[in-house]
Amino acid sequence: SRRELSVAQLRERLTRRKFAIDEVASALDRLTADGTLDDRRVARAYARTEAAIKGRGRRRVLQSVQRLGIAPDIADAAVADVYGDLDEDALFQ
Repeated sequence: SRRELSVAQLRERLTRRKFAIDEVASALDRLTADGTLDDRRVARAYARTEAAIKGRGRRRVLQSVQRLGIAPDIADAAVADVYGDLDEDALFQ
């Protein structure tokens, strides 16, 4: 199965495949405008997986989300949303 990519990840992949920078920017703008590409959705999904399935702590999850190229404010909000719904103590028992 494939997972969603952040804007930064898709930009990196397209650039690595030698697409012109203006074409990459145009594609990212279109995909973001129509909701296909959504860093908030990617951040929440990734944080949820890292926390609930892999049992990772808040700080590690935040760092992992930020490594996806997600803006710090979006990463913080996603991790706060996920950990607001989880009992962290139960994860580590």
